Amino acid sequence: INGIAVNSDGTLFLACSFDPDLTGPQPALPTIVQYDPVAQTVLNHNYGNPNLPSGYTLRHIMYHEGKVYVLNTDTSFPYDMEILAFDRNLAFIAAAGSYAGDPDSKITSPMQFFFPIRFVAVLNRRITLMDDDYIGTYHHDRLVQFSNLDGGDWSIYGDYGSGIGFFSFYS
Repeated sequence: INGIAVNSDGTLFLACSFDPDLTGPQPALPTIVQYDPVAQTVLNHNYGNPNLPSGYTLRHIMYHEGKVYVLNTDTSFPYDMEILAFDRNLAFIAAAGSYAGDPDSKITSPMQFFFPIRFVAVLNRRITLMDDDYIGTYHHDRLVQFSNLDGGDWSIYGDYGSGIGFFSFYS
Protein backbone atom coordinates (compact mmCIF):
# COMPACT_ATOMS: atom_id res chain seq x y z
CA ILE A 1 0.00 0.00 0.00
CA ASN A 2 1.48 3.32 -1.09
CA GLY A 3 -1.28 5.62 0.06
CA ILE A 4 -4.51 5.80 2.02
CA ALA A 5 -7.34 8.34 1.94
CA VAL A 6 -10.68 8.56 3.69
CA ASN A 7 -13.93 10.10 2.49
CA SER A 8 -16.63 11.72 4.62
CA ASP A 9 -18.49 8.44 5.32
CA GLY A 10 -15.36 6.70 6.62
CA THR A 11 -14.72 4.58 3.51
CA LEU A 12 -11.02 4.15 2.78
CA PHE A 13 -9.33 4.38 -0.60
CA LEU A 14 -6.02 2.51 -0.91
CA ALA A 15 -3.41 3.07 -3.61
CA CYS A 16 -1.56 -0.21 -4.01
CA SER A 17 -0.23 -2.88 -6.34
CA PHE A 18 -2.09 -6.14 -6.77
CA ASP A 19 -1.18 -9.55 -8.18
CA PRO A 20 -4.40 -11.60 -8.30
CA ASP A 21 -2.58 -14.89 -8.81
CA LEU A 22 0.06 -14.25 -6.14
CA THR A 23 2.35 -16.25 -8.39
CA GLY A 24 4.69 -13.64 -9.87
CA PRO A 25 6.92 -12.99 -11.70
CA GLN A 26 4.55 -10.79 -13.71
CA PRO A 27 4.44 -7.30 -12.29
CA ALA A 28 1.61 -6.51 -9.96
CA LEU A 29 -0.74 -3.94 -11.44
CA PRO A 30 -1.44 -0.56 -9.86
CA THR A 31 -4.87 -0.68 -8.23
CA ILE A 32 -7.17 1.54 -6.23
CA VAL A 33 -9.24 -0.30 -3.63
CA GLN A 34 -12.31 1.09 -1.88
CA TYR A 35 -12.53 -0.51 1.55
CA ASP A 36 -15.09 -0.38 4.38
CA PRO A 37 -13.10 -0.68 7.63
CA VAL A 38 -16.23 -1.24 9.74
CA ALA A 39 -17.55 -4.16 7.69
CA GLN A 40 -13.96 -5.17 6.82
CA THR A 41 -14.83 -5.69 3.18
CA VAL A 42 -13.68 -4.47 -0.22
CA LEU A 43 -16.46 -2.42 -1.77
CA ASN A 44 -14.83 -1.79 -5.12
CA HIS A 45 -11.51 -1.83 -6.97
CA ASN A 46 -10.24 -0.89 -10.39
CA TYR A 47 -7.70 -3.67 -10.96
CA GLY A 48 -6.86 -3.91 -14.66
CA ASN A 49 -8.04 -0.38 -15.45
CA PRO A 50 -6.28 0.68 -18.69
CA ASN A 51 -5.53 4.06 -17.10
CA LEU A 52 -3.32 2.27 -14.53
CA PRO A 53 -0.74 0.47 -16.69
CA SER A 54 1.80 -2.01 -15.42
CA GLY A 55 5.14 -0.49 -14.49
CA TYR A 56 3.67 2.58 -12.85
CA THR A 57 3.58 3.33 -9.13
CA LEU A 58 0.62 4.92 -7.40
CA ARG A 59 2.58 7.13 -5.03
CA HIS A 60 -0.20 8.87 -3.13
CA ILE A 61 -3.99 9.10 -3.00
CA MET A 62 -6.40 11.79 -1.85
CA TYR A 63 -10.18 12.14 -1.64
CA HIS A 64 -11.30 15.70 -2.45
CA GLU A 65 -14.71 17.12 -3.38
CA GLY A 66 -16.18 13.75 -4.41
CA LYS A 67 -13.18 12.63 -6.45
CA VAL A 68 -10.30 10.26 -5.80
CA TYR A 69 -6.98 11.72 -6.97
CA VAL A 70 -3.90 9.53 -7.43
CA LEU A 71 -0.28 10.40 -8.21
CA ASN A 72 0.70 7.95 -10.93
CA THR A 73 4.43 7.90 -11.71
CA ASP A 74 6.81 5.97 -13.90
CA THR A 75 10.43 6.48 -12.86
CA SER A 76 11.89 4.99 -16.00
CA PHE A 77 12.47 7.18 -19.05
CA PRO A 78 10.43 9.12 -20.31
CA TYR A 79 9.32 9.72 -16.70
CA ASP A 80 5.55 10.00 -16.79
CA MET A 81 4.28 12.11 -13.91
CA GLU A 82 0.53 12.46 -13.87
CA ILE A 83 -2.46 12.92 -11.62
CA LEU A 84 -5.43 10.68 -12.27
CA ALA A 85 -8.97 11.52 -11.15
CA PHE A 86 -11.69 8.94 -10.49
CA ASP A 87 -15.19 9.32 -9.13
CA ARG A 88 -16.07 7.82 -5.74
CA ASN A 89 -17.02 4.56 -7.53
CA LEU A 90 -13.55 4.46 -9.12
CA ALA A 91 -14.69 5.23 -12.66
CA PHE A 92 -11.97 7.13 -14.55
CA ILE A 93 -12.63 10.85 -15.03
CA ALA A 94 -9.42 12.47 -16.28
CA ALA A 95 -5.63 12.52 -16.30
CA ALA A 96 -3.35 15.54 -16.28
CA GLY A 97 0.29 16.29 -15.83
CA SER A 98 3.59 15.37 -17.36
CA TYR A 99 7.29 15.33 -16.64
CA ALA A 100 8.78 18.82 -16.71
CA GLY A 101 11.10 17.88 -19.56
CA ASP A 102 14.32 19.65 -18.69
CA PRO A 103 15.37 18.65 -15.18
CA ASP A 104 17.95 21.44 -15.11
CA SER A 105 15.35 24.17 -15.73
CA LYS A 106 13.29 25.71 -12.94
CA ILE A 107 10.67 26.96 -15.39
CA THR A 108 7.70 24.69 -16.01
CA SER A 109 4.30 25.00 -17.62
CA PRO A 110 1.13 24.31 -15.64
CA MET A 111 0.73 20.66 -14.65
CA GLN A 112 4.39 19.81 -15.37
CA PHE A 113 6.15 18.11 -12.48
CA PHE A 114 9.65 17.07 -11.54
CA PHE A 115 8.60 14.29 -9.18
CA PRO A 116 5.26 14.66 -7.37
CA ILE A 117 5.38 13.13 -3.88
CA ARG A 118 2.29 13.94 -1.79
CA PHE A 119 -0.69 16.24 -1.96
CA VAL A 120 -3.40 17.66 0.29
CA ALA A 121 -6.44 19.89 -0.01
CA VAL A 122 -6.91 21.74 3.26
CA LEU A 123 -10.50 22.74 4.04
CA ASN A 124 -11.55 21.81 0.47
CA ARG A 125 -9.48 24.58 -1.01
CA ARG A 126 -6.88 24.27 -3.75
CA ILE A 127 -4.80 21.13 -4.07
CA THR A 128 -1.25 21.57 -2.75
CA LEU A 129 1.39 19.17 -4.04
CA MET A 130 4.98 18.50 -2.95
CA ASP A 131 7.06 18.44 -6.12
CA ASP A 132 10.50 17.00 -5.45
CA ASP A 133 13.47 16.65 -7.77
CA TYR A 134 14.16 13.07 -8.72
CA ILE A 135 16.35 13.50 -11.78
CA GLY A 136 18.89 16.11 -12.82
CA THR A 137 21.71 18.13 -11.37
CA TYR A 138 19.55 20.74 -9.64
CA HIS A 139 17.08 20.25 -6.85
CA HIS A 140 13.55 21.46 -7.39
CA ASP A 141 11.83 21.06 -4.04
CA ARG A 142 8.73 23.20 -4.29
CA LEU A 143 5.02 23.39 -3.60
CA VAL A 144 2.58 23.73 -6.47
CA GLN A 145 -1.10 24.59 -6.14
CA PHE A 146 -4.09 24.25 -8.46
CA SER A 147 -7.87 23.91 -8.18
CA ASN A 148 -8.49 21.34 -10.89
CA LEU A 149 -6.65 19.29 -13.48
CA ASP A 150 -6.74 21.95 -16.19
CA GLY A 151 -4.11 23.87 -14.18
CA GLY A 152 -5.63 27.24 -15.02
CA ASP A 153 -4.79 28.69 -11.62
CA TRP A 154 -1.43 26.91 -11.26
CA SER A 155 1.03 28.53 -8.88
CA ILE A 156 4.47 27.61 -7.57
CA TYR A 157 6.01 28.44 -4.21
CA GLY A 158 9.56 27.86 -3.05
CA ASP A 159 12.62 26.10 -4.29
CA TYR A 160 15.40 23.91 -2.96
CA GLY A 161 17.48 25.40 -0.16
CA SER A 162 17.23 26.63 3.38
CA GLY A 163 15.46 29.63 4.84
CA ILE A 164 12.05 31.14 4.26
CA GLY A 165 10.55 29.97 0.99
CA PHE A 166 13.04 27.13 0.54
CA PHE A 167 12.61 23.39 1.07
CA SER A 168 14.74 20.29 1.31
CA PHE A 169 12.32 17.37 0.97
CA TYR A 170 13.73 13.94 1.83
CA SER A 171 17.34 15.16 1.85
